[in-house]
Amino acid sequence: MRTNILETEQFGDTDGLSKKLQKLSQRKDCEVLKKWFRSIKKHIYWSAISSVSGPEKVAKWTSLINHIQNVHVHENTLFPKCEHPDKASSDPKKWFQPDYVDDLINLLINEVFLDPH
Repeated sequence: MRTNILETEQFGDTDGLSKKLQKLSQRKDCEVLKKWFRSIKKHIYWSAISSVSGPEKVAKWTSLINHIQNVHVHENTLFPKCEHPDKASSDPKKWFQPDYVDDLINLLINEVFLDPH
Protein backbone atom coordinates (compact mmCIF):
# COMPACT_ATOMS: atom_id res chain seq x y z
CA MET A 1 0.00 0.00 0.00
CA ARG A 2 1.37 3.40 -0.96
CA THR A 3 1.74 5.92 1.83
CA ASN A 4 1.76 9.65 1.37
CA ILE A 5 4.77 10.98 3.31
CA LEU A 6 3.07 14.28 4.00
CA GLU A 7 0.11 12.55 5.62
CA THR A 8 2.26 10.63 8.14
CA GLU A 9 3.79 11.74 11.41
CA GLN A 10 7.27 10.40 10.56
CA PHE A 11 9.45 13.10 9.08
CA GLY A 12 12.64 12.44 11.07
CA ASP A 13 14.24 9.87 8.79
CA THR A 14 15.52 11.42 5.61
CA ASP A 15 18.31 8.86 5.13
CA GLY A 16 16.41 7.08 2.37
CA LEU A 17 15.85 10.37 0.60
CA SER A 18 19.51 11.31 0.95
CA LYS A 19 20.68 8.00 -0.50
CA LYS A 20 18.34 8.29 -3.48
CA LEU A 21 19.37 11.89 -4.10
CA GLN A 22 23.07 11.02 -3.87
CA LYS A 23 22.65 8.21 -6.38
CA LEU A 24 20.85 10.49 -8.80
CA SER A 25 23.46 13.23 -8.34
CA GLN A 26 26.15 10.90 -9.70
CA ARG A 27 24.74 11.45 -13.18
CA LYS A 28 26.60 14.11 -15.11
CA ASP A 29 23.40 15.98 -15.97
CA CYS A 30 22.31 16.08 -12.31
CA GLU A 31 25.47 17.27 -10.57
CA VAL A 32 23.68 20.45 -9.49
CA LEU A 33 21.53 18.24 -7.26
CA LYS A 34 24.33 18.04 -4.67
CA LYS A 35 23.86 21.74 -4.02
CA TRP A 36 20.18 21.17 -3.34
CA PHE A 37 20.33 18.25 -0.81
CA ARG A 38 19.83 20.37 2.28
CA SER A 39 17.13 22.55 0.71
CA ILE A 40 15.15 19.54 -0.51
CA LYS A 41 15.15 17.97 2.96
CA LYS A 42 14.10 21.26 4.53
CA HIS A 43 11.36 21.61 1.92
CA ILE A 44 9.82 18.29 3.02
CA TYR A 45 9.54 19.49 6.61
CA TRP A 46 8.39 22.97 5.69
CA SER A 47 5.68 21.61 3.39
CA ALA A 48 4.36 19.45 6.19
CA ILE A 49 4.47 21.89 9.10
CA SER A 50 3.37 25.05 7.33
CA SER A 51 0.24 23.62 5.72
CA VAL A 52 -3.27 23.30 7.08
CA SER A 53 -4.56 20.66 4.65
CA GLY A 54 -3.34 17.69 2.65
CA PRO A 55 -3.87 19.42 -0.71
CA GLU A 56 -1.91 22.45 0.48
CA LYS A 57 0.97 20.16 1.54
CA VAL A 58 0.98 18.57 -1.90
CA ALA A 59 0.93 21.98 -3.61
CA LYS A 60 3.89 23.19 -1.56
CA TRP A 61 5.87 19.97 -1.97
CA THR A 62 5.39 19.82 -5.73
CA SER A 63 6.35 23.50 -6.07
CA LEU A 64 9.91 22.33 -5.48
CA ILE A 65 10.09 21.10 -9.07
CA ASN A 66 9.47 24.65 -10.31
CA HIS A 67 11.69 26.23 -7.69
CA ILE A 68 14.79 24.24 -8.64
CA GLN A 69 14.35 25.51 -12.20
CA ASN A 70 14.22 29.13 -11.02
CA VAL A 71 10.45 29.32 -11.54
CA HIS A 72 8.76 30.84 -8.51
CA VAL A 73 5.17 31.23 -9.71
CA HIS A 74 3.07 28.06 -9.76
CA GLU A 75 -0.15 26.99 -11.43
CA ASN A 76 -1.62 25.52 -8.23
CA THR A 77 -3.93 28.07 -6.60
CA LEU A 78 -3.26 26.61 -3.14
CA PHE A 79 0.36 27.73 -3.42
CA PRO A 80 0.58 30.15 -6.34
CA LYS A 81 4.08 31.53 -5.69
CA CYS A 82 7.14 31.01 -3.52
CA GLU A 83 7.12 32.92 -0.24
CA HIS A 84 10.79 33.90 -0.30
CA PRO A 85 11.92 37.36 -1.45
CA ASP A 86 12.86 37.74 -5.09
CA LYS A 87 16.60 37.38 -4.82
CA ALA A 88 17.06 34.46 -7.17
CA SER A 89 20.43 33.96 -8.77
CA SER A 90 20.65 34.28 -12.51
CA ASP A 91 23.61 31.88 -12.55
CA PRO A 92 22.40 29.01 -14.77
CA LYS A 93 24.76 26.58 -13.00
CA LYS A 94 22.71 26.92 -9.83
CA TRP A 95 19.44 25.84 -11.41
CA PHE A 96 18.20 22.67 -13.04
CA GLN A 97 17.50 22.92 -16.72
CA PRO A 98 14.04 21.64 -17.74
CA ASP A 99 15.52 18.86 -19.87
CA TYR A 100 17.15 17.26 -16.83
CA VAL A 101 14.38 17.19 -14.28
CA ASP A 102 12.43 14.10 -15.42
CA ASP A 103 14.39 11.68 -13.25
CA LEU A 104 14.30 14.05 -10.32
CA ILE A 105 10.54 14.45 -10.68
CA ASN A 106 10.17 10.69 -10.66
CA LEU A 107 12.34 10.41 -7.56
CA LEU A 108 10.90 13.29 -5.56
CA ILE A 109 7.26 12.92 -6.43
CA ASN A 110 6.76 9.20 -7.02
CA GLU A 111 9.35 7.39 -4.91
CA VAL A 112 9.73 9.80 -2.01
CA PHE A 113 6.39 11.54 -1.79
CA LEU A 114 4.00 8.73 -2.70
CA ASP A 115 6.03 5.72 -1.57
CA PRO A 116 8.75 6.74 0.90
CA HIS A 117 9.74 3.19 1.86
